[in-house]
Amino acid sequence: MDASHAPPEGTVFFLAMKRLIRPCAFPDEPTMHAAFSAFLGASALLLGLAAGCAPVRSSPRPEPLPSPQIDVSSKIDLADADFASRRYAEARERYLEIHAAASSDGLDAVAGEAAAMIAATIAMSEVPGTPKAAKGDVWMERAEAASTDEDESAWTRVLLARGLRSLRALDVERARGTFIYLYNYSSGASRPSRALEAAYMASLCSRGPEQLDWMRRAIEAARVVDDPAREAPLWTELGKMLERDGEAESALEAFSTAKEMILGLEPDSSAAQRAELDVCRALRGAGRSEEARERLQLLRGVVQSGHVQSQSPASAEFLGSVLEQLGEVHAALDQKERARELFEGAQQMFVEAGGIRRASVRAREMSERIEALDRPATGRVIPPKRR
Repeated sequence: MDASHAPPEGTVFFLAMKRLIRPCAFPDEPTMHAAFSAFLGASALLLGLAAGCAPVRSSPRPEPLPSPQIDVSSKIDLADADFASRRYAEARERYLEIHAAASSDGLDAVAGEAAAMIAATIAMSEVPGTPKAAKGDVWMERAEAASTDEDESAWTRVLLARGLRSLRALDVERARGTFIYLYNYSSGASRPSRALEAAYMASLCSRGPEQLDWMRRAIEAARVVDDPAREAPLWTELGKMLERDGEAESALEAFSTAKEMILGLEPDSSAAQRAELDVCRALRGAGRSEEARERLQLLRGVVQSGHVQSQSPASAEFLGSVLEQLGEVHAALDQKERARELFEGAQQMFVEAGGIRRASVRAREMSERIEALDRPATGRVIPPKRR
């Protein structure tokens, strides 16, 4: 098979989360909401780097499976590539073929892997509580009947499917327990990629100090894998969690680590520019507004030049984010008129961004921020927005 079609081990999990973790998918609990919002806010940086710094390409349509022998590795890789790209119908079709062929050839463990992933595709694509979603229960039962903890590959897929299904059912605590079990099992089985996934999800399902602890475990697992493309976005997520908790210096250290790693992967990329914006925001949060202003001015020049060339909604949205942060720095320096000009420029960019998700909301937020400049200071510190 063409190796370019197969995502790195573990990528299936990261990209699938883009669909699973939606605002409507979880209970309105403040700490949990903040954690899942942080994941969503990571945008292309998190998802792109978690995928190995490149999007998963379209896979060819499946060829008829030979019988009685099947190329299990290549078939599952192709199915996983579809799953990673959120082509759940196509992925399910492939997994169904694998399950049928494996069952007929007596390959129980392979059949268990396929059944678990069929259940996962149903969880990701069907509305919980509907008849179509109920079919996932049948496939999950088949997966569990065909798999044991003696077969590491099949069992880790079963555990992953269990966790995803629990999240879709809004049972966050059960999902957390499953991901912790998956982490412990994968660590003992020397499967660091799966341990990375499990620790990452355990973090998103946790709160308080435990959330930070699990994110750090995910980072340690990424180091074992020795894949900076997966480690860098985890540092970014850790930085956002620390920033949320008011740990300004620690957040700055995490963002700086992420940026250094990203520069080693994509020195002139938009990902590196977004990492620099994170660092600048953290500098302001740490009280280093002058340093943040200088770096934001440099970043503004680069981003503005890129927007002039591309004139895309994405570049307009990012330029608006830079102008917004630069405005916040000038507001922190009590330079209100300059801050007003920058907020107005940010608002214009968000309007220009048009169809970009939440661009219109951010434009309205800038109106509120401009009005706030004229209000008397209350002494209350407004935490920085995380994008």
